[in-house]
Amino acid sequence: MQSADKVIDLLEAVACNGEPVGLMDLATAVGMDKSTASRHVSALVSRGLLRRNPDTRKYSIGDRTVALSCTVLRHATLRSSAQPHLVRLRDLSGETASLALRVGGERICIAAVESRHDVRRVVNVGERVPLYEGVCGDVIMSVLPVADLRAVLGEAERHAADLQRLHARVLEARRLGYSAAEGLRVPGVSAIAAPVHADGAEQVAALVLAGPSQRFTSARMEEVAPAMLAAAAALTRAAPSW
Repeated sequence: MQSADKVIDLLEAVACNGEPVGLMDLATAVGMDKSTASRHVSALVSRGLLRRNPDTRKYSIGDRTVALSCTVLRHATLRSSAQPHLVRLRDLSGETASLALRVGGERICIAAVESRHDVRRVVNVGERVPLYEGVCGDVIMSVLPVADLRAVLGEAERHAADLQRLHARVLEARRLGYSAAEGLRVPGVSAIAAPVHADGAEQVAALVLAGPSQRFTSARMEEVAPAMLAAAAALTRAAPSW
């Protein structure tokens, strides 16, 4: 753990400096001996997180760190763009609204606005769920390139998921533009989801409304479906900005 802390300290020391930094200055800044600092810095360079100038032998932020920073900023922009839509969907439906982002074979909740009801679906920001589970995954898979979809289906098969049922749900989501179900992933919880994805864009996200099945019935989900699709379309139009 201490080693990981020191590596982060080195990365931060370079990032906070206004110009490239030499190894000895880095070691001094983080309280590390030169040989240990050299080993950690070399690892950061090999991963593209730092860049070493062969002429000056000084270090600056690497391309991979810049790419990671851009990814974080894109997600922040997406959350900011989605927030008013999440609030409106929550107010319209009375249920918890959330936004999930596809990351590899999973989807991660990056924003949520909880229902005001005492009994409600609670969605935790940062929650990770495999794409082959739930309506949110259905709509994300419905817009994935064929190769990516096959990879998700392969992972689902390895976890003994019902592939025939899953494939049918994805096709239905593609046909309707959304997916809705009662108790599909969590017993007693209904959910409806719509994809957020522009043609040619790498990122895929989904808007989700979820609540207790006794209150959030199939009929109620059908009523809010047009609003879900409109919100997803609005966010999709904003996709180039995130």
